[in-house]
Amino acid sequence: MIGRTFLLVVCVAACGFRSRPLSGDGASSAPDSSVKEPPVTCGDLMCAPNATCTTTGAAACKCSSGYTGDGLTCSDLDECATANGGCAAACMNTAGSFECYAPATCADVKAHVPAATDGVYTLYLGGNASKPWTAYCAHMATTPLEYLSLTGANYAQYTAGGGSPGMDVKTTYTKVRFNPATLKIDISDRAYATSQGMLNHSASGTMVTSMPFGVAMDCRLANSKAGVALIDLTATAFALTGQAAFAEGGNIANSSAVLASNNQRATINGGGFCGWAAPVGAPNNPFNGNVTNGALLGVVYAP
Repeated sequence: MIGRTFLLVVCVAACGFRSRPLSGDGASSAPDSSVKEPPVTCGDLMCAPNATCTTTGAAACKCSSGYTGDGLTCSDLDECATANGGCAAACMNTAGSFECYAPATCADVKAHVPAATDGVYTLYLGGNASKPWTAYCAHMATTPLEYLSLTGANYAQYTAGGGSPGMDVKTTYTKVRFNPATLKIDISDRAYATSQGMLNHSASGTMVTSMPFGVAMDCRLANSKAGVALIDLTATAFALTGQAAFAEGGNIANSSAVLASNNQRATINGGGFCGWAAPVGAPNNPFNGNVTNGALLGVVYAP
């Protein structure tokens, strides 16, 4: 009897019986494939701040207009990076959108791009996108100012001799201050000018060391016009209004103004005893800092 019991135990251990869960009635049970997970709802999703949950079909997060991503994360879309945002002039990207604008002044540039630094920018006359011009914007960190960058010969000279002994005073300009609202050049602004020479005006003891833009002067003799000024605006979108933009002044004066290159170049001669040629409105003795209201030389838009 003991031998039979041992044999039964061995058989049970070796035969590897497996158990199966039983149902309540003792029958085995299997997973029910007909039971489905509940559908995902917007309440189950955590969409990005610049996204919304859509319920067209299955609930899903979608980035708002002006943003890109999968809805769970969204980043701003820079519309200006593609075809300039379709803008005719300048394009400024904003959060979720963009703005087309046409800056008329350097201050307009700074208003749209606060971090803008001194340099060359495209401005638009009167804010008109069809009238671009190139400006050098200075003092962008404080009060922006517009300048025209010049090429070629641009200088004003008081030629020494006669009643004004010394050396020719020649002031050379690489940029001139320009007011786009009035279309006038400030002939007194010498921020981008260098001067050489010095003379004694009419032997009076008044020493001349610099000349305003577009002024030609001498004090040699009656009707002399050895003073010379050259203007070259060919690198700009502007031209002089004509010979009438200049007038002569002083004692026994003489002058001439010859324009070329569609009025973008001018050669001005002037002098006398003492006399000069200068933009209309210049005061007596237009040298050094004597020109206080310098926005005198008018130009026209000539792209």
